[in-house]
Amino acid sequence: MEWLRQVDWRTITTYTNSIFIINKDKPEEYVVLLHHNKQGFEDIQVYVDYDQDSETVAYYRIIERVADKKGNLILLAEKEE
Repeated sequence: MEWLRQVDWRTITTYTNSIFIINKDKPEEYVVLLHHNKQGFEDIQVYVDYDQDSETVAYYRIIERVADKKGNLILLAEKEE
């Protein structure tokens, strides 16, 4: 899990009650989901992200779920396009 050292943890700790999807292959880039129900993410295996601007779809296969002290849910994932 050496790739976890590349995550911008300092910025992530500025958020509260958010959901983060961190891509294993590019951990410096992550998706922030604001105003989502975290309970809906407890059992999912794949998160689908549709970018309306570029009209692209990305699939994130969830590897691990982690919660921090500020109520953030951090999903460690592998991106599949």
